[in-house]
Amino acid sequence: DAVDYYGEVHMSKWNSIMHTVGMPFTTYGFALAVPALFNLPNEQAKYVQKCLLIVYFIHYLTFDPILAVFMFFFYSFPLYFAMQTYVWSENKKSLLGYGLKMSTAALFFQEVIGHTIGGDDQSRLEAIPNAIVYAMHYSVSHIIRL
Repeated sequence: DAVDYYGEVHMSKWNSIMHTVGMPFTTYGFALAVPALFNLPNEQAKYVQKCLLIVYFIHYLTFDPILAVFMFFFYSFPLYFAMQTYVWSENKKSLLGYGLKMSTAALFFQEVIGHTIGGDDQSRLEAIPNAIVYAMHYSVSHIIRL
């Protein structure tokens, strides 16, 4: 039901493609911002970043194993780049702002370019918690369902 609820405002093929392009950047930004918020040392930051991907993987595995595996590999790339960026950065605090800017820009791209040009309704404010859980699912689901 939650996946269907998320999909209600994501109907056009254009919007699907824009989410597939945009969500890895959103994920990359959040994977930088979360450990930077707590100024974690490199090893702890990498652990937290990996755990976030694993939690999503396990959740998706419970209802769609094929999609879960595909999502895991697809999102391993932004995770890898976030881990590398974090480790190589000398100023961890600056990654909080950078990560949030990256995520915000990617979400803006998805909303404006994806929803508006695609002709879909805008995302609902009350659906943000649902989107946090299922946006990565949606961003790859249309690819494996061709």
